[in-house]
Amino acid sequence: MAVHLLMRTPAFPYNPDSASYFEQARSLVQSGTALETPYGLDATDKQASILFPIGYPVVLALLSLPGFDSAATALALSRVSSLLLPLLLFVGFRGLLGAPRAALLAGLATLSPGVLMFATLGTPDLPALLLAVAAVAIVLNARARHWLMLGGLIAGSAYAIRNAHIALLLAIALYYGYRLLTEAAQRRATLLDALAFLLGAALILVPVLLRNVLLFGVFNPYQMEPSTLSVLHNVRTFVQEVAYDVSGWRALGVFVAWSAAGAAVFLGFTASAGWLLGRSWQHLPPARSQTIVLCTLYAAIGASVVIAARSRYEWGEMINTRHTLQYAPFLWATLLAALPTQPRWRPVTAGLVLLAGLLHLAYVATPHDLLARNQKSTAALAVYEAGKGHFCTPGNALLASNWGYVFPILCGAAVRNIEMNALPCPAGKVCPSIASAALQLAQQFPARSIQLGFFAGRGLAPRQLPLAPVDQMQLQHAGMQILQNDAHAFVVIKTPVIQ
Repeated sequence: MAVHLLMRTPAFPYNPDSASYFEQARSLVQSGTALETPYGLDATDKQASILFPIGYPVVLALLSLPGFDSAATALALSRVSSLLLPLLLFVGFRGLLGAPRAALLAGLATLSPGVLMFATLGTPDLPALLLAVAAVAIVLNARARHWLMLGGLIAGSAYAIRNAHIALLLAIALYYGYRLLTEAAQRRATLLDALAFLLGAALILVPVLLRNVLLFGVFNPYQMEPSTLSVLHNVRTFVQEVAYDVSGWRALGVFVAWSAAGAAVFLGFTASAGWLLGRSWQHLPPARSQTIVLCTLYAAIGASVVIAARSRYEWGEMINTRHTLQYAPFLWATLLAALPTQPRWRPVTAGLVLLAGLLHLAYVATPHDLLARNQKSTAALAVYEAGKGHFCTPGNALLASNWGYVFPILCGAAVRNIEMNALPCPAGKVCPSIASAALQLAQQFPARSIQLGFFAGRGLAPRQLPLAPVDQMQLQHAGMQILQNDAHAFVVIKTPVIQ
């Protein structure tokens, strides 16, 4: 992992969501209030985020108090989390699975595409995964209730950082319900354990939920435009990504999710695993059976949360390994806990583990999607170099760009992100040119200055830049000033106050 971080961290290790997190963290440090620049062309200049939970900005703000910038802090936090992940997996599951299987779990989970992809980014994904592993390990191993309170505190923090971790809280609640039903002689102790966990979680959940109610009027304010994707499509996409994340083989995920033969193989494997587990369930040690129950509950509820969220709201992206990396380690924990230990099954167990290990090592050797992502990150730096003179200097204009997220991250400028396919156009028609879109934007905000920047990529083809002379004349006749329009494939247009 250390070599991976050293060799494969991209030149620009952030994504569009990072701009919101970093702005909120900086705002907390400076003014005590978590505010962000709205996405798109909302009339307000600053607002509380209705897309992202508050936990991650709070963590970044606290770690930034010594004087570190939130962007550098986020990257360091992600790196530390990725380095601690294999150690925590091994320590947390050694007593449940045995040292050899815990070591296999640590290796296979750490070398998954999702973990390797997001370990190199300053995002909340790896810190959130580390917290989930810690919470599950404590719940499964703890013998003292003060540890369970700590586990609840960690699980509540995981939810505050990523609201998808509502699945973690629900899974642990159902796990304690399972124990109440199956361990009649220890019901009082189990109930006290659950209450200790709940008390720890409440220390985080109550302030977070109260904040949401006071600011937004609801416990869960996070929403976007309705999704255009069906539940079936999202189910198949999730199956594709989880098969890829667990195996390290992209073609396997596509085969399983999008072909009849693949679906048959997937269902056959699942049915065989269920049959085998059913035959051996009574002979499993309690630690292993409880591991299977909790990890399976978490993976199943997590999958349901992801699919339901993406089927209700678009969220701006398809289901990918960012959404499966939170559950892949627990799927491996379930499988390794369920594999029989009898001598007659050892060749099957060894063959499965060997195949998985080889596939993961093959991915590590040539991670095509990760390398392609790293190459694209250089485009963000090129946009920053091209536009920093226009967007990183203070001014009173409303700033917007199709690469708007780059500037808040690197220089703290309040630049809006605008989607090229969502630009306002006359009578709802497709804009024939950037110039038409700029004119419409100027009319949308007649009482203030607007500065727009269009750079190749993110919905804009290089052939659309620089603007043609006829487009330049159209803008100049409308009272706008062309600040830059050259062969470097970017354009900046400033619109003065329109009376």
